[in-house]
Amino acid sequence: MNVPEKVISPDVTYPRVLVPGLKNVIAEFLSKREWQVLNDHGRFIFEYVGSDNDTVIIPQLKLNRAIQLLSQRIFIVLLSRFKSFNSKRMEFENIINRSMGECNYRLTDSDFCQIFEALFRDYHDLLQSQDGRLRLVISHSNDFVETLDGIFNAYFRFKESMVRSKKTLGNAKAR
Repeated sequence: MNVPEKVISPDVTYPRVLVPGLKNVIAEFLSKREWQVLNDHGRFIFEYVGSDNDTVIIPQLKLNRAIQLLSQRIFIVLLSRFKSFNSKRMEFENIINRSMGECNYRLTDSDFCQIFEALFRDYHDLLQSQDGRLRLVISHSNDFVETLDGIFNAYFRFKESMVRSKKTLGNAKAR
């Protein structure tokens, strides 16, 4: 919902076109056992809430912190896969692009940044406060907080270098 829509063709809209690619990323980034456990978590949440409708689930997640943490598990597991940020970013983009091949659309680095921030911004925000860091340590471990710091530092270095490259390219075109 945080990724702005773009019309790619009359019947294809970004980010809707990304959904199959994101499913493939998740499937390829996770082991079969992780996939099973996370699906079990999802089924439990749907049964607990009594619906798979986002308009029903979201308010229920806000009311129950334990269920909220369980629902965030897939994002945490996926985010932790970016420990080797540059190689995983390229793998992520390749999986998405393979999945979107028939749409004649290629995921750009800028698109990747929008998706990465939409998926994981909340965890970066948690790292910015002592209370948030403490929540992550209690829910996971000290090492996990350090891992997230490393991932986000690598992400922001990548994003900054991307912005610098665009500026350099823009200046070269202006000459």
